Amino acid sequence: MHKLLLALPIALLAQLATAQMLVIPAGQVGSSSIGTTATWSTSARRFQNIYDSSMFTNANVTGPITISRLRFRQADGVVSAGGNVWTNVTVQMSSSYNNYLTPSSTFASNRGFDNTVAFFGTVTALPANGSTPNSYCIDLQLTTPFTYNPTLGLDLVIEVDHSFGSPITGFGAMGASNNSATHLARRIASTGQASSSGTITDQASVVLLDFTGPGGYGNLSIGTTQVYGDGCYRRTSSCYESFATAAAFDLGGSGTAANIVTMLPTGPYGYNVIQTSGVITPPVSSPVLSNAAVPGPPPLGDDDFSAPQTLPFTLVHPGGSTNTIHIAANGYIQLGGTAPAVGAASDYTPSVGEFLGQTARLCPMWHDWHCSRNVNTNPSAGVYYDVDPSNTRVYITWQEIGEYAQATAGLSVSTFQVMLDISGTIEFRYGAMGAAATTANLFGYSRGLVNGAAASDPFSRDISASMPFVV
Repeated sequence: MHKLLLALPIALLAQLATAQMLVIPAGQVGSSSIGTTATWSTSARRFQNIYDSSMFTNANVTGPITISRLRFRQADGVVSAGGNVWTNVTVQMSSSYNNYLTPSSTFASNRGFDNTVAFFGTVTALPANGSTPNSYCIDLQLTTPFTYNPTLGLDLVIEVDHSFGSPITGFGAMGASNNSATHLARRIASTGQASSSGTITDQASVVLLDFTGPGGYGNLSIGTTQVYGDGCYRRTSSCYESFATAAAFDLGGSGTAANIVTMLPTGPYGYNVIQTSGVITPPVSSPVLSNAAVPGPPPLGDDDFSAPQTLPFTLVHPGGSTNTIHIAANGYIQLGGTAPAVGAASDYTPSVGEFLGQTARLCPMWHDWHCSRNVNTNPSAGVYYDVDPSNTRVYITWQEIGEYAQATAGLSVSTFQVMLDISGTIEFRYGAMGAAATTANLFGYSRGLVNGAAASDPFSRDISASMPFVV
């Protein structure tokens, strides 16, 4: 195709059917009282937390609620790269006739009549940036949401058992309370996954709950002022950086170590954006084909869109949710929405207006690429879509691709990847970036058009200089 080369205080929104969020135990919103290795650990564990019902009624919960998500927080100051994996994790939840102040050391005795296996499966730790309060590194979307009615006066039990983690190093202490009279919670814990009893302590896990139901206003406000997005009246949930030229792009890594920008969900409307390092997961699939009426070969080249790619899970993000993505050769991903027309070209001219006003998208580097330019010098050059064997992650990789502005194969070679996790975590991973065209490019996430309204403009920010930050 011929182209011209161109030289906060936190505010929760009261919406119907929108999840409320509550941090328990009491007093743990702004910081964790203590760190513990007796809960989530690389060793096998069974631990049971009992939380007083008054924490919910004090938060104006007026009846039964449905808890759909649990997030466990790393201890303050702990930096962790994440990636630790636990298999055969079981989470049980119930109402308990035993008061949190006087629990039994026998796990079964604290489980109530409504005991439910709310989650069973594999859990992967997310990174922690070492802040206060720290990141929620264990994020569980419950496979069976649990209904709890605190107005009955029965305390909430959350019980976890897990096997040894892998790798067995690199995972730090978890946040916990340390005074049952003040924090209204206690814990029973054992070093055996199948233990019938454990030791009672005041160190209950710090957990962020998502729930729906009558009343409730959450408790996420803390006694400091923090810039946290745009509040109730200027929601954006988006962030981006515009670069005047490809050479100005400063998020690149190297051929052996990837620079990673990680977006950790902080709730339904925002992300904690941090910088880490790691590697690009090598593609194992064949290059994706275009959405032409008769798809390739060849695979994606200049200005193509991929055929729709189906995720093995539903990705939830501030702009909605989807299990379908459309990959653009020009360095962005459309999250759901109306599929591009058969054979439609992807946009090669980054525009903030389109970024904010079209379908939600991820832009690792929206630029005028030519994805098959380098196949003669780099035979694996192309765009790849891979599903992790766990079915909890996918990888979209632009591998050794070239630029439209560089007609000679091998003179402009760039590799980058987007990782999407079932938890909603998004990683932008960058290897060596050889792009040098004088045309503009754009990095970021946009929630896009919602109910006819474009995302408000958070304005371009220096991503590398401002991480960690919250949107």
